[in-house]
Amino acid sequence: SSGKLRDEGDHEPTGLVLRMLIAGSRAVVANLWDVTDGDIDTLTQRLIEGWLSDRLSLAAALAASRDSCKLTLLVGAAPVCYGLPNIVTEEE
Repeated sequence: SSGKLRDEGDHEPTGLVLRMLIAGSRAVVANLWDVTDGDIDTLTQRLIEGWLSDRLSLAAALAASRDSCKLTLLVGAAPVCYGLPNIVTEEE
């Protein structure tokens, strides 16, 4: 549940993912709740393939990889993308 933001009452929410963005990460993919490792491993593999091989944005690759899970509505819905839509391009 590394992507879950903690409510701080009258103050802004806090969480690991926000600290990573403040530290300079362009985007962070994190889970909103705990998930099974086998299913999330499959999703992660499909996410990386879609992002690097198919040249999708990180958010589009995440959306396309959700159906690879056996528990689509439990594990597939847990990961979210925070930040900017990153696309991998070849440098000339």
